[in-house]
Parts: sequence; C-alpha cells; structure tokens
Amino acid sequence: MTISLGLLLHANSPFSWSFEPAYHSSYQPVVDIIDEFEINVNWHFSAPLLQMINWKYPGMIDTLIQGIESGKYEILSSSYAQNVMYATSDWANHHQLVTNKEIVRDIFATEAVGFWNPERVWSDRFIDWLVDLDYQYTFIENKILRPNDPNDANCVFRRDVDGTGLYYLPDNQQLLRLFDHAIWTGEFEDLIAYLRAINSKYDNAILIYAQDIEIIGYWQLTHETITSEQVYNNFRDLLCLLQKEEWIEFQTFTEMIKSHEAKPIGRLSDGQASWMVESVKHDGYSDYFDYLETAPEIEYYHNLFGKIEKKLKQYQDYEDTQLYQEALQVYLSHQFEFGCAPASMGYNDTRYLLNVPGRMILEGSRLTTFLLSSLEEPKYKLEWKYLGNHPVIVFSNEDLYSVWTPYGARCILLVDREKMTTISPNPYFYNIGNSVAELELPSPKFEFAEIGSSIIHGGTLLSDSLEINDQEIGMQARTKRVFSQHGSHDEYSPSLPHNYFDTQIVRFDNKIKFWIQLGPYLIMKQVSIIGKEIKVNYRLTSESEYKDMVKLGITNEVSPSPNEVLVGGTNSLEINLGTTDYSISNLMTGAGLNINPSIFPTSTDVIEAIFAKRLSLYFTSKLSSSHPIEFDIKLSLL
Repeated sequence: MTISLGLLLHANSPFSWSFEPAYHSSYQPVVDIIDEFEINVNWHFSAPLLQMINWKYPGMIDTLIQGIESGKYEILSSSYAQNVMYATSDWANHHQLVTNKEIVRDIFATEAVGFWNPERVWSDRFIDWLVDLDYQYTFIENKILRPNDPNDANCVFRRDVDGTGLYYLPDNQQLLRLFDHAIWTGEFEDLIAYLRAINSKYDNAILIYAQDIEIIGYWQLTHETITSEQVYNNFRDLLCLLQKEEWIEFQTFTEMIKSHEAKPIGRLSDGQASWMVESVKHDGYSDYFDYLETAPEIEYYHNLFGKIEKKLKQYQDYEDTQLYQEALQVYLSHQFEFGCAPASMGYNDTRYLLNVPGRMILEGSRLTTFLLSSLEEPKYKLEWKYLGNHPVIVFSNEDLYSVWTPYGARCILLVDREKMTTISPNPYFYNIGNSVAELELPSPKFEFAEIGSSIIHGGTLLSDSLEINDQEIGMQARTKRVFSQHGSHDEYSPSLPHNYFDTQIVRFDNKIKFWIQLGPYLIMKQVSIIGKEIKVNYRLTSESEYKDMVKLGITNEVSPSPNEVLVGGTNSLEINLGTTDYSISNLMTGAGLNINPSIFPTSTDVIEAIFAKRLSLYFTSKLSSSHPIEFDIKLSLL
C-alpha cells in the first residue's frame, strides 16, 4: 500500500512592508529547495503577489513555468483578493473569480483546474461558480467532509453537478500540525508515525498538507524563533526522508484524482475554518458565522461595499472601457482578505481583520469612486470634495481628470480621458499610511537591511522637496521604515509633502493657488489646466537679505494601468531624458507624460518603484529678499 501525498504551498504577502523579506526569506528559497528534488508539488500564489513577483523577479515565474510544463508542478487559482467568499457579495465573488483565472492564465499560459478556497470557509453555493469556470477540484477540511468521523476522509470525493462533477480533496488539519512541527523543530518521528498509521489502516490513502510558504523562512524572520537557515535545512531533510520512503508518492492533485476512485458525496453543511473559529472566540463570538452575522465592523463594510457596487453597476454602460475596468479592479483588490478572522487593529470604523487594516478598504473604495467620477459629465470641474475627512480638489476638463490635495500641494490622481486610463498613481496595491488621516500622504520607503533590499511604492505627481543651505525643509515626518529580524524602526526627517498648504480655488481664472510660509520663506504653487496640459508656476520668496542656496526637487511618478498590471505585470514604462523636456511613457498603451520645465534642472534622478517609474528634477539657485525664484513646469499628456 502507498500514500499519495499532496504538498500545497500557498504564498500571500503582497504588501509593501512584507513583499521583499517574504520573497527573499521564503518564496525564492522554497522554490529553490523544491527544485532540488524529483517530487511533484502543488502551488498557489495569490494573484496580487504573482503580479508583484512578475514585475520585479520574473525569473522565479520562469522556474515555475518550467515545472508546470514538465508536469512536476501544478498551479491553483483562487479568488483574486483572497476575500472570504462567504463574506462578500455574489457580484463581487463573480468578478474576483474571473479576474484571478485570467491572471493565472496570462502569467503561466495554463488553465488552472484547482481552486484554493480562501481561509477554508466552505459553502455549497460556491459549487456552481467553480463549475462554471471549469474548475475540477478544490480541497475542504476533513471535519466538513466527514463531520462524524474526520479521520475517515483520506480519499477523493466527487460531487455530481448537472452531469459534470467537482472533486473534493481532504484538507487534513492533523497532518498540517504534525508537518509544521517537523519543519520548525527538525523532529520528524511523530509525522512519520502518523503517516505509517494511515498507510496501515487505509488502502491507497491520500493526504494533503496545505500551508503558507511563509512558515519556511519568513515567520522565523519576523517571530525571532529559530533562524531561517535552520528551518530551510529542516525542510530539506524532511523532503529527503519522505522521498526515500517507497510507500510515499508525491502527487499533483490532478494525478491524485486520476489515480484514485472517487467516492460520491452529497450536500455539505456550511463549514468554518478551524483556526478562525478559535480566533473569534477570543473576541467573544461563539463561532466564525456568529462573527460574520453580528460584528459591527463587518456590517459597516458590507454597507460600504453595497454603495460602491451600486455605483459600479450604475456605470455598466462604460464596462467595455479601460477606465471602468480600472475602477473595478481597484475596488476588487482592496477587498483583500475581507472576512478573515478578527484581530483588534485600527480604531472605530477602521477596526478590521488579521493583518489587513480597514483603512485599506476605505482607501480603495474612495479611489474607486473618484475613478468612476472621471466618467461623469460635466467635463469641466473645479471644486472641493472630501477624501475621508480631508478636503481635496477635483480639477478636470474634457481631456483630463485630476485630484489635488493641500498636503504638499500635490496631484494624487490623474486620468487621461482620451485614452481612458489612469496616469498616476497606481492605486492597485497595498501601501497605506499610519491612519486614515494620512491616506493621501506619501508613504515611506521600506528598507530591509538584512537582505539588502528596499521597496518604494505610492508616489504622486508634483511632489516637492526643498533644501535650503543643505538642510531639508518641511514637517518632521516618517520617511523610512527599516526592518530587521529584531523588529522595525521608523526614521524621521523634514518632508515638504507632509505640510498642509493654504489653498484657494479661483474659478474665474481657472486656477488652484497653494502657498505656505516656513520661517522667512514663502513657497507658492499656482496650477492651471488647459487642454491636455497642467501648468504649475513655482515662486519662492524670502524675507531675508542673506542669499540662501536653495535646491528644489520636483518628483513625478507614472504608473501603468491597473489592467496592464493585471494581465502580467511586466515592466512597460520608459523614461526619456531629453535636452529640454522629459517623458515617462507606457510602451504598451502610449499613455504617459511629457515634463517640460521653463529652466534647465541642475540634476535628475530616476527611481524604480513597484508598478511605477519616478523622475525627479532638481533646480538649484540663490534666494533672497531681492532675488526671488520663479519658473514654470508643464505636464502634458502624451
């Protein structure tokens, strides 16, 4: 007798603060270790994470594709935002499922037939959705498959659906605990004893170990337990031991289904993930379903989702346009892990779940609303709006739609109405401030000293820096967060974009005026829009007769459409440094910006960001009461 063992490794850290360390400590090392062995393995990468890897580390995608083509690897698909489908609407779930399928198909050139069920919460109402999308199998916890005897679920099950079928594979929680223990401690005896016991009791049993890849490397990095190197060695030794056992066969799930006769199974009761039941009890709920029914924060977000989905449905006449699809994808992506078990994070209406604060949902919902508003008439608009509790200005005409914030006097959203696409920023992924009050503020640079890597994410247009006599000017703000195995610490420095500028809209003159007094220095920005051009006049004055050396930096970040990231995430942006003007262009769509200053910059800097490119222009001059600084810069849509 043999055991068919299915390893299902799941990766899911698409956040600015976790992507780099998780990639270097878990994803790449685990792929490398698995590649050393002649064993078959099943993988699931959350689609947002896949897109980030494909943008920055496409070599790992190539390795996975080679394994898929050779039959060694199998890729599962899922819900795009890893939302718990039990907790989100049928309308949202449909779009989440379709989106994820498309991404896996585009990146791996294969059709996924297996479904990773986010957070293991099951309902039979999922069946029709999965069958309609040509899924052949999913995995379900043993206690849901066999509530009276979970230990007797070590086989393939088949649910007949209108002449076709959906296979259920047993998600064995006891095996998960034993496997985890073996990997973390290097003690394999209990796991081997359990496998032998199953093999002696059941003929051709199947067992599935479905776990986060982050358990190997990243969790050690963040929890300060054993070292990552120790756990890599444990994992390698365990695979070596299991591979030597002739009665254990590593299989992909498709192989498993083909080589085992399936037992028919009927309707299943709605099922809760074991770990989430335990989690919600700490917050006073009887079980997970009680939490979904009675938690005030879930009700709050359900109401918010309902409003956004109603607005998306109102604009369905535009659903064939790229801009509508961008709004839809921004909304879907910000449902990330919604419905996951609660942890006390955030405050008031932003209290949310596990590792994903509710302000992420608020951010995505508001950005979705602004993107949809760019489809509205009238075309010309210059008015105050609110982003959360903070005023912003919508400034638009027939050619472009823009949103401006008094924080740093910056443009936080620019839409090309002719090409129907977002120019900046890419609001698609998860990079949030410390509180809702900082949603429109620039996020810090994340630096990971131990792996020699960093990540920058979340830039805007016309974001300024100012040095006077080599001293940075501005509000003291968090500009960097440094991560190490011993935790993280923030670094603060003066930051002009964090300052709140006095602001006036002048409708008769079609302008926005920003100004701020910092000591003896007055900084003024005047914004006007004509056709496809944004013109900004900078004027700096000083009350001092002393000639100060001033260095003004102006940074603009351009991103590809969220839809382009969606269908592959390949780096499609190009920066051109001309003699009198500069451009950041999208090679796929031709969208982008020309940047034309009225004076020559003294230096430039090109910065790579996730899903974006930044161009900084620096202007150096002397400033005094008798020698003000004034010049223009024009941003023109390509």
